[in-house]
Amino acid sequence: EGSFEVGARTGLARLRGEQERMVRHLRETRAGFDGLLAAPDSKQKLVYTFQLEFNAIDLELRVRDETKMELHQRAEDVQQALWEIADASRDDAEAEHASIAEDSYTTDYVRMLAPAVGALMQEEVVRFQASVAMLNDYHYHRAGRDLPTDAPLPLNLVSGLVEGGEGRAG
Repeated sequence: EGSFEVGARTGLARLRGEQERMVRHLRETRAGFDGLLAAPDSKQKLVYTFQLEFNAIDLELRVRDETKMELHQRAEDVQQALWEIADASRDDAEAEHASIAEDSYTTDYVRMLAPAVGALMQEEVVRFQASVAMLNDYHYHRAGRDLPTDAPLPLNLVSGLVEGGEGRAG
C-alpha cells in the first residue's frame, strides 16, 4: 500500500506538472493568435483620410458630374485598398492558423503523457494483484489448505507504454 501511494503521488505530480506546461503552451499560442487577429491595421486611417478629403470638397462642387465621377473613383480606390488590407490580414491569420495546426507539440505531449499514465495504471495493477494474492491466501487459510508456494508472476500489462520511450514535449 505504501509503495502504491508513493508511485501514485509521483505519477500524479508528474501529470500535474505536464498539465501546467501544456496549459501554458496553449495559453501562449492562443494569446499570439488573438493578438494577430486584434492587431490594428491601417483601414480606419484610410477611411478617415478619404472622409476628410471628401468633406473638404465644397458642396457646390459635389453636384457637378466631373466631381461625382472623381469621388466615385476615389471611393472605388479606397474600397480596393481596404480589400487589399483585409486580404493581407486574412492571409496572415491563415498562415498562423496553419502553423498552429502543424505544430507537433500536442502530439509530442500525448506521446510523453502515455508512459506516465501507463506507470499509474501499472501501479494500480500491482495493487490489485497484491489484493488478489491476499484474498487467495485468506481463502486458502479459511479452507484449511496449505498456502501455495509458488507466487504468481507479476502482471505487467502496460509495459509497452512504460518502456515505450519517454520523450519530453517542448
